[in-house]
Amino acid sequence: MKRLLIFVDWFLPGYKAGGQVQSCANLAFAIQDEMEVYVVTSDRDLGDTEAYPSVITDAWNNLEKIRVRYISPANLNYTTIRAIIAVVKPDCIYLNSMFSVHFTIMALVACIYNKEVSPKIVLAPRGMLHQGALQFKRIKKQFFLKSFRALQMQKRIIFHATDHKEKEDIRKIFGRKAMLQYVNDFPASRQHPLEHTVKQTGSLKCIFVSRISPKKNLLLLLDILKEVKASVALTIVGPVEEEIYWNQCKQAIKTLPGNITVEYLGAVANADLHRLYQQHHLFTLFTHGENFGHVIFESLLSGRPVLISDQTPWLQLQQKNIGWDLSLKTPQAFVQALEEAAAWNQQQFEAYCNASWQFANQYIQKGSLKKDYLQLFAAGAVELSS
Repeated sequence: MKRLLIFVDWFLPGYKAGGQVQSCANLAFAIQDEMEVYVVTSDRDLGDTEAYPSVITDAWNNLEKIRVRYISPANLNYTTIRAIIAVVKPDCIYLNSMFSVHFTIMALVACIYNKEVSPKIVLAPRGMLHQGALQFKRIKKQFFLKSFRALQMQKRIIFHATDHKEKEDIRKIFGRKAMLQYVNDFPASRQHPLEHTVKQTGSLKCIFVSRISPKKNLLLLLDILKEVKASVALTIVGPVEEEIYWNQCKQAIKTLPGNITVEYLGAVANADLHRLYQQHHLFTLFTHGENFGHVIFESLLSGRPVLISDQTPWLQLQQKNIGWDLSLKTPQAFVQALEEAAAWNQQQFEAYCNASWQFANQYIQKGSLKKDYLQLFAAGAVELSS
């Protein structure tokens, strides 16, 4: 079988990095019978100071048929990356970040300047070229992109776009001649039975699941809640990525009116999220940009409608009766949506839940993603039409 070597900053059993982990894990398990899959990643979760207790660091671990190498900080360097590539001798290398120093840049250099190996190189920007993402740490990212173009690395790789916005982001930054293929992100495919929770008119239980950082825009949600007259209980789930930003959020929480309550649960393992979604009425994420948004899909998969920004692939939600996708330029629209959701009675709430569950079920049933990914890793580049 052909060999696929995946480089990704975080992998299972990690979960704090969110969608990146889920995308790679869903993909790796889906194709493990068709390709030999190797994964190279860090030995600890996002923000952790200790290695995963369940893995052997700096050695190959087996997850079903997948072989995973968890690299310790002491060995996370160019020499290690180059040696792994030389030993595995992959037919294809799959990079899962635009700006990762160790798991993208070093891997690229190790391939491009090593004449002993010549794998196909596929790079998934993972939404990092979206305008909403580039506005954070702008100087550092612009320097990297200029260097990337100056070295003409874009001519030696195939970009993997997971939605049409990302396709245009790639074209905008690297030109119309950049080689790319468009394949949707790999979502979770296990769907639990739909369960309802009690919904009282005039009250609403919302849940936010994501890393706490400016890109995910929790602060806007908190500011909007100040204008809501209904009774809203918000549960925040996710690791703190930027402490200064979280402090701003905590200050905003202190100024919320008495009809709004907030509970912070910290990071929660993916296996426990389904239960949390179904204890709430509405998922909220006013993100500046997502190339897929696994937490959004997983809410729908759990049968819960969503209130999100229009900076994700999940659009026209109101027409489908599964939620709202609204412009960040119209904060009052978010207030109105929250008031409308709070006003649902039990029957109206269950109608939205049923529609959300059915939408997600149809999405996972109709896909041909495994075949598309095998083509991405095995076939030549395919130029997308405009």
